[in-house]
Formats: sequence, structure tokens, C-alpha cells
Amino acid sequence: MTDTLKTILSLYPQLSPGPDFTLTPQSDGPAVIRTWTTTVAPQPTVEQLTAAWDVMELGAAQTAQIEALAVPYQAALQAPVAYMGTTFDADSQSQIVVAHAMLVYAVEGAVPAGFYFADAAGNKVPMTLTQLQGLGSAIAGNYLPVFQRWIDRKAQVMAATTQVEVQAVVW
Repeated sequence: MTDTLKTILSLYPQLSPGPDFTLTPQSDGPAVIRTWTTTVAPQPTVEQLTAAWDVMELGAAQTAQIEALAVPYQAALQAPVAYMGTTFDADSQSQIVVAHAMLVYAVEGAVPAGFYFADAAGNKVPMTLTQLQGLGSAIAGNYLPVFQRWIDRKAQVMAATTQVEVQAVVW
């Protein structure tokens, strides 16, 4: 009965069950309209209810798929990057540290003597300002293609017209 009720209320949110219409539960399927007393809106046909239900289900599937795609998207944004013959972490904290160091040392014109940045294995990698900026560029260079892929996947999900098409969109 709740599916029929949700569908009617999605079509006519101004109506109230009871005073405007009543439903009769069915053991072998969705509830059917028993009475339609409102004059605010015409009684929907079975076809209209089915089409509205399909739209609601498609919308729910699209929302769920976009939420599922957000997980690999976030992981891809923070994927380690290869630079200077090693791999550096590119998680949120590392991005902040690199960006801050680039800003501060760009103003000063150089990194201090003995400056290093730790790679993903914890090894100290000595760097010049240019190399630090290169690390920042390597991290930032990952962003655009990942972001574009995210936008493309969301567009594919929203363009899908069936739940099967929605679920076929993967990272």
C-alpha cells in the first residue's frame, strides 16, 4: 500500500489520504484506489501511477549510484603520485602541507637549507623550490582528469532511462 500511497502523493502532494482518497490493499500486488473524493485533481490511471512509480524508482537508483560512485572518486582524488623517481602521498593533509609550503617558500624565493619532503614510504627526499612546485603540480595534475571523469559519470547516470542503465555506470 505504501508504494501506491507514495506514488499518488508524488503526483498530487496537496492531497491527504483519508479525506481525499482511500486505498485498498491487495495480497497480490500494489494497493488500489478505493475512493477518490477530491475535486482538486483527477483520479490517476493505472498507467499514470506506474509511470510515476518508475520515475521515482529511477530517481532513487540514480541517487544511490551517484553516492556509490563518490567513494572511488574521493579515493582517486587522494591517490598517491609518482614524482622524482618515488611516490608521494596526495591525501588531503599532504595536499595542504604541499600547498602551504609552496606558498610560503615562493614568497621567500627558495626553500630553507636541508629542506625535504617525505615520500609515501617515509623517506626524506631533498627538494629545491622548483622541485617542491613540481610536486604540487603533480598532485594538482591528478585533479582535473579525476574531476572530469566524475562529472562524466554523473552525467551518464542522470541520462540513464532505466535502472539497468544506471547500474551499468561504474568508475
